[in-house]
Amino acid sequence: MGTSARKKKGHLKSSEKAAAPGPGHPLSVPGTVSLFEDINLGLLFFSLSFLFSTRNLVAFTLPKLAALRIGCLLLFLLAGWRLWKGQVQRIPKPILFSGMTLGLWWIFSVFFALHLPTALNGNFGRYNGLWTHLVYLFLFFLTASMVFNIRRTERVLKIFIASLIPVALYAILQSLQLDPIPWSTRWSRSVSTIGHGVPLAALLGLALPFVITFLFTDSVFWNRIFWGLVLLFFLWAVLSTLSRGPWIGILLSSALIVIYLFKNKGKSVRLKRMAFLGLLGVLVFLVLISFYPGNRNKITSRLKTFTEIKMDTSFYGRLLYYQAAWEGIQDHPLFGVGFENFRNIYPLYRGPIDNQIFTDTIPTMVHNGYLQTALTNGVPALIFYLVFLMIILFRLWKTFRNSGQNKQKVLVLTFLASIVGFLIQDLSGWLDIALTPFFWILLGLSVALTGEGLPEDNLVRDKRIFGVLWVSVSVCVLFLVILTLEAMNRLVTDRLFGISQTLSIEEDWPEIEFNLKEGLTRISDDSYYEDLAGVYYIRRLSVSGKSDLYRQGAAQLEKAYRHNPFDPYVLIHRVELDQVAMMKQVIFRPAEFTQQAMVKLLSMDRNNPTVYKTVARLKIREKKFPEALDLIEKASRLNCGAPNPREEWTAAQHGIFLELVKQNNFSAALIVLQKVVTQYPDDDPSYVLMGNIYGIMKEYKKAKEAFLIAINLNKDNQNAKEGLRMIEEDGKR
Repeated sequence: MGTSARKKKGHLKSSEKAAAPGPGHPLSVPGTVSLFEDINLGLLFFSLSFLFSTRNLVAFTLPKLAALRIGCLLLFLLAGWRLWKGQVQRIPKPILFSGMTLGLWWIFSVFFALHLPTALNGNFGRYNGLWTHLVYLFLFFLTASMVFNIRRTERVLKIFIASLIPVALYAILQSLQLDPIPWSTRWSRSVSTIGHGVPLAALLGLALPFVITFLFTDSVFWNRIFWGLVLLFFLWAVLSTLSRGPWIGILLSSALIVIYLFKNKGKSVRLKRMAFLGLLGVLVFLVLISFYPGNRNKITSRLKTFTEIKMDTSFYGRLLYYQAAWEGIQDHPLFGVGFENFRNIYPLYRGPIDNQIFTDTIPTMVHNGYLQTALTNGVPALIFYLVFLMIILFRLWKTFRNSGQNKQKVLVLTFLASIVGFLIQDLSGWLDIALTPFFWILLGLSVALTGEGLPEDNLVRDKRIFGVLWVSVSVCVLFLVILTLEAMNRLVTDRLFGISQTLSIEEDWPEIEFNLKEGLTRISDDSYYEDLAGVYYIRRLSVSGKSDLYRQGAAQLEKAYRHNPFDPYVLIHRVELDQVAMMKQVIFRPAEFTQQAMVKLLSMDRNNPTVYKTVARLKIREKKFPEALDLIEKASRLNCGAPNPREEWTAAQHGIFLELVKQNNFSAALIVLQKVVTQYPDDDPSYVLMGNIYGIMKEYKKAKEAFLIAINLNKDNQNAKEGLRMIEEDGKR
């Protein structure tokens, strides 16, 4: 009876502070566990928003991937502690079952993926495969099962906002061209520590409704000044990203919060708030105009594209991606093509018109979160995802309508606005490890905030359920340990390849080769790094011409093809390897694998001009000049009728010329050269060849004219000078 009374008293004391005990454990207060969880969430927020490495090939996403897995692992360890103490809040059944259904469908549909390794691990530089999606879902369930009151929720949200303040300040520095970090890439818009303007703006957009809410509801004057400055910094950073989709989402989500807060405040307070916000808006634009007018011009130009959307290449390019995704959905409606396999199927759906916008480009994402979901995991996955979100949004709306606490009402509405703003920008956005985890954590927080605390008949009182939960946590911990070790190995491999990129292929080859081999031993069966290693061998072969380099390069590229037969660039590089090897006389005819690769390339990526140019170069080395010329002209037609690629086209024409000369068909040979100089009047080698033919035909005057033209075009052309000397000597004789 005493034990029962203590339990009842503990429960009645506070539904937000009391915790039902785990089996065999006394009643405990979740303060210590909550504190450690909040610290861990804070570390996760800061690492996801701020971690990067200038020495890696993947400067942003890969360090954040490692941080994401480590952070989720620590949260699971704390969840085990929380479970043992009975501090697990019930997740509403509709949300629990819809979330589990979505996760199970992800796992089931991945078995039908076009390329399983990509579906599991994701694309190079993205890493949003099944493993990462499961981590997102883990984060949601972990946060949704925590016990949150309003005070704790605000604390976590303020940590979230604090992690983004340095991100916003760095974006502002980039907009003012004061970036202190010497990046190898020059960006036309702010990317901060996120890596791209769109996810950067979307991430700040998630936080902005909460900043506005704290600005309105904080009663301390200096706190309002602080939140006003944060709002200014965030708005400035968002504007500097030039990202229109997030702008629309932010505008609508912020308007929802501002309208509600104005409506539910007194008239005088409303006017003060409006004046304060108006002043902030004026300050933002004054700073942009006064300190860096060029930034203002970029923003106004970007805004003008809303009225000239049909002329905007970025918008038109997205439509091409949407069309390719839609065709892929029609072909794979039930299970999709697998996580992040859009890159693998895009060459099959690339149309000739695509080259008007993006020549020689294979996108890694659809640029629409909903089409991406339907394409990668099937239409059912999109339905499950939308149902899951609608249940959460409906719960938030219901809590907002029924809550008697004004503070909770405002906070719930802010969550609702933040989530809706994110979903709007996702119409033109994409998954990103610097962004997406924050969204899933906020989803979990919103569910936890609308929960009922820890009921007296806590779920974990049932020993069987308690055992199942313990096994689940243990399995997830083991799974995350494996993922964390894999991420660390991948990080080291990427660092080795990144260092190699800064070294000289001529002077530092031993170090480069060591880095390549060391990196590939850490990450086995990774097509991207194997292909990249093959490219290094191509570059080294073009310098030294050693036969062992050809063999090693061929081995890496063929291995890369076996590990991903859907990547046309692996085959392109394999063809390039044989072309370089023939140029260096390491081989005298293409390998059998390369001959098959050329046929495969022309079928798997038939609307890519680069494919035709690459095959044409090898055909020139094989002295199959008419075939090469036909391929070059196809490349030109695909490239919207652009001029034929000069190097390949002139080489093919010169090859045809030499074949005609061997047949003593000089008149036809001269016609070929005339065609070349008509297309490229500054091509001095063609005039040298022309002079030689006229010399053979004893037409010395025309020969002399041709050699003089070549010398005028290139005063260092020794062949032209020698030809002119010989013609003058023959003329004297």
